[in-house]
Amino acid sequence: MDILPIIERVRSIFGIKKAEINVIQYLAEKGGGSVKDIAKGIHKSERIVRSYLNHLTSTNLVYKKIIITKNKKLAYFYTLSPQIQEVVRKKLEELANSIF
Repeated sequence: MDILPIIERVRSIFGIKKAEINVIQYLAEKGGGSVKDIAKGIHKSERIVRSYLNHLTSTNLVYKKIIITKNKKLAYFYTLSPQIQEVVRKKLEELANSIF
């Protein structure tokens, strides 16, 4: 899925670091994830991913909700905001229509 042009526009509007784009792209592709999942997916440390997610949640581009893990611990699960999800959905429909 090529959502990079959309992400680049969002990046310039919200002052997002280029490295944070990887988090947005991961969430767009996977639908969401924990800090651990995202860190593994983009090959960064959990500490730096938490930093990226704190900034992205402050811009309301990424949402977080509390979940209970298999080990009965509380953790955050991160997803793209509904507005960004809608933009991604529309872009995917455009791509599908252009292919078929």
